[in-house]
Amino acid sequence: MKTRPVSVTVIAWILIAIGGLSIITSTAMINNPQTRELMSKNPLPIPVQYVQLLVPAIGFLCGGRG
Repeated sequence: MKTRPVSVTVIAWILIAIGGLSIITSTAMINNPQTRELMSKNPLPIPVQYVQLLVPAIGFLCGGRG
């Protein structure tokens, strides 16, 4: 069985850490009235902005598979 390069392991842990923190902060801020006000001023539709909140989850999952 081949061993994984250290660089791949480091990158995977970075993806897991950043993805996890992003998921936690975006989930915590979703019910904040100031956040909702800023989201309403953005030219992107609100549903698209909610989908963008899921993007860190992809990095989190990719880091877990690394």
